[in-house]
Amino acid sequence: MSGSQPKSSEGRLAEQHLGDRLSALVDGELGHDARERVLAHVATCAKCKTEVDAQRRLKNVFAEAAPPPPSESFLARLQGLPAGETSATAAPR
Repeated sequence: MSGSQPKSSEGRLAEQHLGDRLSALVDGELGHDARERVLAHVATCAKCKTEVDAQRRLKNVFAEAAPPPPSESFLARLQGLPAGETSATAAPR
């Protein structure tokens, strides 16, 4: 026994139905036909709809969160990089 908690039957059921297609739907990664099939399933399956709704809420939380500020060490490394050539100052090749 690994000591980890088994997934709930609801979570396993949603995975069995659509697997990774749930997150692909939320992320907009499905083609038109696959998207229509998944949406048709989600419209009739409360377990999968609950999972899609939860993934959408989580995605929105991340989208609304401010990115962390860059660390001082990262900024120092950036400042230490040599300046790149611009197209106006670059020698012809």
